[in-house]
Amino acid sequence: MNVKRVMRELQKEILRTVIVAGVSSGAGKTSVAEAVTGALAKKRRTAAAKITVTHGERGCPHGGKGCNVCSSLGGDFQLITRDSIIQQHGTDTARLSAAGANPVVWAITRDIKIKEAWQEMTGLLASADCAVIESNTLTEHIRPALTLMIADPTVSRRLWKPSAERLLATADFLIFNDRGTSEQKAKLLTEIEQARKSVTDIIYVSHPKEVASHPALLASLTNICANPDK
Repeated sequence: MNVKRVMRELQKEILRTVIVAGVSSGAGKTSVAEAVTGALAKKRRTAAAKITVTHGERGCPHGGKGCNVCSSLGGDFQLITRDSIIQQHGTDTARLSAAGANPVVWAITRDIKIKEAWQEMTGLLASADCAVIESNTLTEHIRPALTLMIADPTVSRRLWKPSAERLLATADFLIFNDRGTSEQKAKLLTEIEQARKSVTDIIYVSHPKEVASHPALLASLTNICANPDK
């Protein structure tokens, strides 16, 4: 029997995972993840992670400041927990940590290896009661306890991630970043209504951080992550 494999499978089932996804980079995923993490961390131990999927390109998506980690990626994936990187000022991981997440993991993985990366990540996150994960791609490989999807009318349709249309239709909560022109808003709302068959379950926010005060979302988060009996 492969004990490590069994333990990973058990950890995946036990860890209660909230995934935060978005139509594109810059749509507000980190702000939502930060707000959700802050709300949960007041009640239970909450971990957080950012998953960066690479396709071999150079550059660093970790908050926009090059630390050369992506470009020096050796192998198929890398899991970063080192404070000198996680706590870099202005980075997404530093924001998650400041919101109360412990531990915080930054995963850099090739797209075809995200499932293997997640299996190892669960061991790093397993000490927490729940985990907030910023990622679109992970939704294709696991069944999270809750999926939040943020849509921004000002983001050009050509910049949407490949998973955006699917997540618009299937996310548990659709968060609408209420900005842009009336035409931009109406166009996106029409697409959302076509995908979800309804616009009644949308959370409208003037800033993504406002999701932390939404009663229905808070109730769902509490139900998922604040139960002391795993």
